[in-house]
Amino acid sequence: MGLLVGLSSCESNQLEKETFLEKKGGEDTDTPIMVGLAKDQEEDPIYPAHVELYMVGETSVLADTTTEENGTFQFRVDTGYYYVKLYQNEQLLITSEAVEVVDSTYFVVQL
Repeated sequence: MGLLVGLSSCESNQLEKETFLEKKGGEDTDTPIMVGLAKDQEEDPIYPAHVELYMVGETSVLADTTTEENGTFQFRVDTGYYYVKLYQNEQLLITSEAVEVVDSTYFVVQL
């Protein structure tokens, strides 16, 4: 099982991000938002899945959520380095690599 974590610039995925954020209310905020997409090897969304957020170097869960039907999830976070753990049926599927969050960030977690 491999891990693919990709960071995307605002320009290349602007439409996809705007569409997702509009569905979530499109709030203006100074707090960065981590928007993630969980998908399997066939590019299908992973749903339902439990997602836990950690700060790099820490072992305590900062926040948790469940993926949407399209595999997306989000967290409001401060600037820093984070990683997520993705579970399905209480089984750990994957632990992401570190993601740097300076501004709102879109990333992909793929099995």
